[in-house]
Parts: sequence; structure tokens; C-alpha cells
Amino acid sequence: MIQSVQSIALLAMKSDAVVALGSNLGDRQGALTHACLFLGRIAEMCACSSVYENQPEGFRSDHHFLNAVVHIRYVGTPVALMRQLLAYEQSRGRKRAMGYTDRPIDLDLIVFGQVEMQTEELTLPHPRWRERSFVKQPLADIGAGTIWPFMKDELEALLPDDGLMKKELKLC
Repeated sequence: MIQSVQSIALLAMKSDAVVALGSNLGDRQGALTHACLFLGRIAEMCACSSVYENQPEGFRSDHHFLNAVVHIRYVGTPVALMRQLLAYEQSRGRKRAMGYTDRPIDLDLIVFGQVEMQTEELTLPHPRWRERSFVKQPLADIGAGTIWPFMKDELEALLPDDGLMKKELKLC
């Protein structure tokens, strides 16, 4: 009963969330821009990070990624948001495979309000955000440590990473 009351409360309030965006196939900038337009239709846009280019992590590919993060305010549950992100990826040609692979678009829910959860469908905060400079640097860009205090020390200790190249691109 308590869980359903909490779910109902989440449906009625706006929650701050961060979605990480990535693309390494096709029109990468266009894919990120289109994803921002999609996010603007389902949520209130609060901030966009700079865009960074980096080599793939976790697999070999000749295709470099463009990555960014977007801070949004979403009305609904984290699972509902994640399902919308997955449906969007699929509509844009993303095919989920075992392991990491090239992709036209990748949307990861990094954090949602102060929610901590671990289910088969979703883990929050994202379990690998600390390992990924292409997520941490954009999080620092948008000041995520001021909204989510558990990130503050990690983001303040961030050292310049030679593997990331800041691009002069505007997403939103």
C-alpha cells in the first residue's frame, strides 16, 4: 500500500532528473538535437551541458561518440520516464544488444529526484555514472552537485580528461 501511495505522489509532482545523451552513428549532432526536442515535449528543460566527443568505452569502434547531459523536470515516475526513453531510442533505430555496440542514439537516466532504487528494469542513480568522464564532465557543466549533493565531491575533484574533446555545439 505504501509503495502505491509513493507512486501516486510521484505522478503528481515534478522531479528533477538528468538524462545522458550519446550517439556515434550517422548524424550524431542531429541525433542529440532531436533527442533534446523529444525531451522538451515530455518534460520541462532546465539545462543542457556542453557537447563532448570521445572514443567509445567498453568496446572497439572507429566511430567516436558525441555526449551531453540534460537536466529536466518530469511529472511521473522514474520507471515511466525510462520506458519513454527506451521507446524513443527504438523509434530512432536503436537496437539493444548484449554488451556495448555502436548506436545512433543512447539515452540513460542518470538520476531522478532523490530516488534510490534497484530493479531489473532500472537502477538509480545510474550504477556507472562515476566511471564515465563523458557523463561526469557534462554533469559538472550543469552544476549537478548543487542539486544532488552526493555528486558534489566527485564532480569537484574532476580532473581534465584528455579523452574528451569539448565541441562548440548548442543543443538546447
